[in-house]
Amino acid sequence: MKLGLFTAAGTLVLKNGLSPFARSAYADDSSIPTGLPRSPLFGVQAFTQPMPRFDVLPRTPISALSPAPTAQANTTQQVLNPAL
Repeated sequence: MKLGLFTAAGTLVLKNGLSPFARSAYADDSSIPTGLPRSPLFGVQAFTQPMPRFDVLPRTPISALSPAPTAQANTTQQVLNPAL
């Protein structure tokens, strides 16, 4: 019985799914190097706005940051629910 279950599972893996009508989980186009399908865009246009780079963004002085950064780790004790 166990060998039959393992064999059936192996066959399903080789078929890429349960249904013969389902599309393959792998990319149909060889231009995608990962072999996976493209990410869905949900109707938005790709690359319509420039991506800001850190070297061209304005610098903020450290004194203007809130809360101020610390060199030490944040070891502040937090209240913990005893039920957890």
